[in-house]
Amino acid sequence: MSISSLEEDVRRRFNNQDKKHAGFPWMYENHIKLVRQEAEILLKEYPEADEQVVLLASVLHDVGYLKDHKNHEEVGFSKAKEVLSEHEIELDQSQLEILDEAITEHGYSGEPEKLEARIVASADALAHLYPCFWIANSKVKGNNLQEFYDWMENKINKDRKKICLDHARKRFDKKLAGYQCLTK
Repeated sequence: MSISSLEEDVRRRFNNQDKKHAGFPWMYENHIKLVRQEAEILLKEYPEADEQVVLLASVLHDVGYLKDHKNHEEVGFSKAKEVLSEHEIELDQSQLEILDEAITEHGYSGEPEKLEARIVASADALAHLYPCFWIANSKVKGNNLQEFYDWMENKINKDRKKICLDHARKRFDKKLAGYQCLTK
């Protein structure tokens, strides 16, 4: 399955919203694209996962932000279904249930049941360790350096807790070890 037109649409939607709210596009390039890349890496370790659902969920996991910034996980699946319908991408009932869990549970609400959802939650956490994510957020947040450092340290601690796959936890710890200023 090729999801390139879906990805381009999601990129466009986020870029338009980002320009309105932050003044520059950042979410797709500095987060969503990285979640997909991390999901692809994890799929190699977990070939039994439904690749189509994982890739779709990795691209659509934050589309709820386009509808409701504060409750993006709760509204994300309904927004994702709208986008899938617009692109005429059909999933069977089982795949829709897994997609729902992957989008709804990608945050900090505990360990998801389905492997695909655990892959997306872990990929989301791993994508937060890229410097471009930090730089984009430092611009969006507009905090002083200490406030931003505290925010990022809190985010990293939450992300470490939400990783629910051994392979992903090892990748996370290895990446984090490269940032000595964040590992005391």
